[in-house]
Amino acid sequence: MDIESRMNQTMRLLMALTLTLTVAAPAAVVAADDIPVSPTLNEGRKWRVGYYQGGPYGSYRSSLLAIVAGLAERGWIHPGTPPEAGPEDTETIWRWLSDPARSDYLEFPADAFHDADWDDARRVEVRGQLLQRLSGDDDLDLVIA
Repeated sequence: MDIESRMNQTMRLLMALTLTLTVAAPAAVVAADDIPVSPTLNEGRKWRVGYYQGGPYGSYRSSLLAIVAGLAERGWIHPGTPPEAGPEDTETIWRWLSDPARSDYLEFPADAFHDADWDDARRVEVRGQLLQRLSGDDDLDLVIA
């Protein structure tokens, strides 16, 4: 099995595991109201968040907007109206999020938006950049993918 197939298989497993843990485990262990989601800093600094997509896709924009709405509802970011964007345009929303005044707890660096544009060579390059930023450079704390 080639590396791309293994990664795809691993991603499907991780998504299934995440869904299982997110839905089943909290319900079985604690009530949803007991899960701490209050905004907090990361040892005195803002959490740095990145974004990665394999390429433009119809549901990515609405998914990112749903994340933005949830973060605003929970107080992680200041409420606001994201700019109008095309049906597959997540970068415009990311640029809006990257305004430092958007949050007292989260930072969305403008250069942390990554799109491989459905190009396999670009995907390998971007994956390496993100892994370096997450582990080696300790530059990002989380990547929305």
